[in-house]
Amino acid sequence: MNKITKQMKKIINYIVIIISILMVFFGLLIDLQPEINMSGAEKILIYVTPMILLFVNMIIQIKNTKKDVEKEKIKKQILGLIFIIYMISLSTLLFLGSSYRHAGQFLTLEFDLNKINIIPFKEIVSFISGLFNGNNLKVVLINIGGNLLAFAPMGFFIPILFWNKVKNLKQFTLLIIIIIFIVELTQFVTNTGIADIDDLILNTLGAVIVYVLMQTKMAKDILVKLFK
Repeated sequence: MNKITKQMKKIINYIVIIISILMVFFGLLIDLQPEINMSGAEKILIYVTPMILLFVNMIIQIKNTKKDVEKEKIKKQILGLIFIIYMISLSTLLFLGSSYRHAGQFLTLEFDLNKINIIPFKEIVSFISGLFNGNNLKVVLINIGGNLLAFAPMGFFIPILFWNKVKNLKQFTLLIIIIIFIVELTQFVTNTGIADIDDLILNTLGAVIVYVLMQTKMAKDILVKLFK
């Protein structure tokens, strides 16, 4: 009976993983069609759903496993897969959702200096002050809140998956700044966005906040309960 149960668990695990990968694959396939421009909400639905499925599956698998070594293996494998899906979804939001792409300017390698902002807080202040001049709250939330949230999951994944390489807040912050700087530079070079110092500030802040929260006793206690 135990053998059958164990086999069933494995089969269910593989089915969830395959379904999740297929969802991401077809989502990416649709996203790559130049005539299709999915909204941010549609992208979130396509990519977040498989991540939730995998996370729930991971917790169930861990709870039904007795050996700590196997628990750790399940955690690393499935969290690693979720992290890859997150990176794919983030890449599509950063590089495939741009209006430049649909205007036929994608990957033109034209360096327009008007698409660089090196003045800290210029755009942030502009968006916030715009609230008093008729700007839509939704626009402000998307541009400020969206940038805070975009790299925030890094603060969760990196401490768990790369704990032996990124050991403290200083290392984590430096790593995030480098990653976001490369992203901003790539957006500018490929003409898929504006290289904005405010994006770097907000993206880094979002990731650092989650990283700091992950180091609190409450967060660690919750993770122990989830992964044990």
